[in-house]
Amino acid sequence: MIKPALLIEDFSALGQISLIGALSILQAMGITTASLPATILSSQTEGFGQPAVLDTKQWIQASLRHWQTQDIEPSGVLIGYLGQCTLAEQLGSWLEQQNLTDCLKIVDPVMGDQGRLYPGFDQDYVEAVKKLCRHADLITPNWTELCFLAGLPYSLPTAETLIQGMDQLKAVGINATVIVTGVHLNGQIGSCWRQDQQTGFNPQPQIGLQHQDYQHGNDEGQNLQNGFASHQILQGKNDWHHNQPLNFSGNDVQAGHFYGTGDIFSALLYGRLLQGWSLETAVENATDAMEIAIQQTAPLPDNERRFGLRLDHLIHYVSKHKRSDFNEKICNG
Repeated sequence: MIKPALLIEDFSALGQISLIGALSILQAMGITTASLPATILSSQTEGFGQPAVLDTKQWIQASLRHWQTQDIEPSGVLIGYLGQCTLAEQLGSWLEQQNLTDCLKIVDPVMGDQGRLYPGFDQDYVEAVKKLCRHADLITPNWTELCFLAGLPYSLPTAETLIQGMDQLKAVGINATVIVTGVHLNGQIGSCWRQDQQTGFNPQPQIGLQHQDYQHGNDEGQNLQNGFASHQILQGKNDWHHNQPLNFSGNDVQAGHFYGTGDIFSALLYGRLLQGWSLETAVENATDAMEIAIQQTAPLPDNERRFGLRLDHLIHYVSKHKRSDFNEKICNG
């Protein structure tokens, strides 16, 4: 029986932000999807003024009950922007009741940036998201969100403070693998994770084998000015004490603001892990794909960028690289 990959995040009626982009990516990977809009918005919350909002909590409850009567079980659950404490609590209770042991559970704890919570969020929301993260196998916070989850004061991240934050999460009951997004290093922006981490999730691949292998390098039809993701080890002066240096995978920083990058990265990572890719290879492939979308979107003015990343080149890329048995890092060649 097909087990769909479940997405729970906000639905924006304009552009390819959040749920729309994530669904497009997973379907391009050949993955059957299910979706629950956490809230329905007439537009994203940046660049279009105050959007019209439709609450979906009751509909989500009814949908989950309906699926249960039909024996629909997800292969994975990706939870992104929720916006309400009650919804975070509702979903946490559902995850606990379902006991989804063979299901990849990812939480993108969207709630802040640059050391501050987003408008409308408070410590109660932080606590609700923190409880939800305790049910996750993997979480993808940015540095600000990691600080709020771990209860650490905000400062510019270093290798030492990133490791400290990851360690502190365990102290507050979050045992998930951690991918910290939006980290800057040597003129690049990317993601950090501990070298010794894996998700502990080994799914049966959802799609058949394709004839082409995934490789690092320029994709057919693309003209990437800055190339693909570089893979580095980020080591602080005290990393020898932890003996667990951080991996970093990133791309060159581009000027201007790009909307919805976190949602797209999480969806790419989610899909690759469901296909059985290793954590490191999945992060690197997601980083490569993000570079394609950033490069295509970069020439656009901000009033066009606000509709979200241009995804057609990215979709072409991920649909070509669907080998579900590819589980080894390819660095050279």
